[in-house]
Amino acid sequence: MITQQLLTFEGWLDSALEPMLPLLANLEQEICTAHSQPDCLEKARSLAPNLIVLAEEMPFDPWQTIQRLQSHQQTCTIPLVFCGTSELAQKQALALGCIHYLQLPLAKPEILHLQHLMQLGRRLQALSNENEKLRSLLIRRNTQLRTQYLHQLAIHQSNFELKRLAYLDGLTEVANRRYFDQRLQQEWQRSRRLQKPLSLMLCDIDYFKAYNDTYGHPQGDRCLHQVAQLIRQTVKRASDFVARYGGEEFALILPNTPLKGAERLCQKVQQQLQQQPIDHIGSALGSRLTLSIGVASLIPSADSTSAELVSLADKALYQAKAQGRNRFVSAVADSSVEMVAKQTTEA
Repeated sequence: MITQQLLTFEGWLDSALEPMLPLLANLEQEICTAHSQPDCLEKARSLAPNLIVLAEEMPFDPWQTIQRLQSHQQTCTIPLVFCGTSELAQKQALALGCIHYLQLPLAKPEILHLQHLMQLGRRLQALSNENEKLRSLLIRRNTQLRTQYLHQLAIHQSNFELKRLAYLDGLTEVANRRYFDQRLQQEWQRSRRLQKPLSLMLCDIDYFKAYNDTYGHPQGDRCLHQVAQLIRQTVKRASDFVARYGGEEFALILPNTPLKGAERLCQKVQQQLQQQPIDHIGSALGSRLTLSIGVASLIPSADSTSAELVSLADKALYQAKAQGRNRFVSAVADSSVEMVAKQTTEA
C-alpha cells in the first residue's frame, strides 16, 4: 500500500484545512508541513507527496515556489493545488501549472473535490513509481545490450583483422599467395559456370636482385611495396584482384575479361610505371625500374583446371624475359593447351 502524503505549510492547517481533518484521517492521509521555501522544496524532493497545497497567504513567495517545483526533475510531476481568494490568483496559479484552484474559505464541494484530487494523486504516484521501476529496468537492459553489442563488435573486428592479416602480404599490403590460390579457384568456378573469359597477368620486376645489391634489402622492400601499390591503383574494377605471387612477382586475376582487355591493362601498368618512375641504376635496361609481364586468358571448360591458366601466363612471362624484358607477352591455347606467342610489345 502506498502511503498518501499531503504537503502544505505551517500555520495554515488549523484554519483553512480544519474542515478537512476528518476526511484526511479517513483517507489515511499523512500531512506534512514546511516552514520555508527551501524546506518545502527539500520535503517535496525527499517525500514525493501525492499532493502539494499552496496558498496566497503563505509566509514565503508562492509563485516562485510553484516555478521552482515545476522546474525540478524530482518534483515537476507532483500535482499542485492552489488556494486563494481572487480571480487574479486563480489565473496566475493555473498559468504556472497548478492542476486546480480552490476558493477560500473552503466549502463542502471544494473539500470533496480535494478528496478526489488526493485519490488521483495517489494513483499518479503509483504510476510514477511503476514508471521509475520500468525506466530503471530499461536503462539496465540498454546498458546490458550496449555492453553485449560492444563485445560482439570487438570480437567481429578482431576476427576481421585476423582474417585480413591471414590473407594479406605484410610487406606489400596486397593479397598473399594463399589468398591468390583461393581466389583463383573461386573465379575459375564462377567463370566456368557463366562461360565467361578469365584472364591472368603475372608481373615480374626486371633485375630485382641487382636492385637489392645496389640499394640494399630495406630499400628493396620499399620498392616492392611501391610497385604493388602502383599496380593496385591501376586496377579500377572491384572484381579485379591483385596479389603478391612470390618474391618480386605479382599476379592479377581479371574476371570476365577477354585477352584484349587484359592486354590493355598490361599497357596501363607499363604506362603508370613510366609516369611514376623508380630509379634502378643497376638495371641492364637503363636507369629506371621495369616490368616483364605474361598474360593469358581462357574460358574454363568442364575438363580444364586453373593450373592451365597459370601455366599459360607463366610461359608468356618466360617469353617476355627471353625476348629482352620490359615488355608483355600474351598467350592463347590451342586444342592441346600449348602456348603460342601472340604479341610482343615493348614498353
